[in-house]
Amino acid sequence: MDIDKTIEIFEEYFPREDWAKVRKVSIKFKDILILKWFGRGNVDFYRRYFLKISYKDHTLKKSSLSAYDKNFLKQRVKIFNQYLKTL
Repeated sequence: MDIDKTIEIFEEYFPREDWAKVRKVSIKFKDILILKWFGRGNVDFYRRYFLKISYKDHTLKKSSLSAYDKNFLKQRVKIFNQYLKTL
C-alpha cells in the first residue's frame, strides 16, 4: 500500500491546510434504535458511520461516511494518524 496515496485519500474529507491543526482521526458509528429493533441477521443497515476529526484545540468535526467508505478508510486511519504526528 502506497503511503502517499493513503494520505491523499483524506483530502476528500477535509482540506490539507487543516492537517497541521488535527490531533487525531477516527471512525465512529451511531445506531438508529428504531431500525435496530427491526433488524434481522447480521445486517447493520441501522448504523450511520462518521469520520470524527479531533483538532488540537479540542474541537470536533464529523463527516458522514457510507458503509463502503468506512471499510475503505478503516485500514488507513492508523497510517494517517501516524502521519499527523510528524506534522
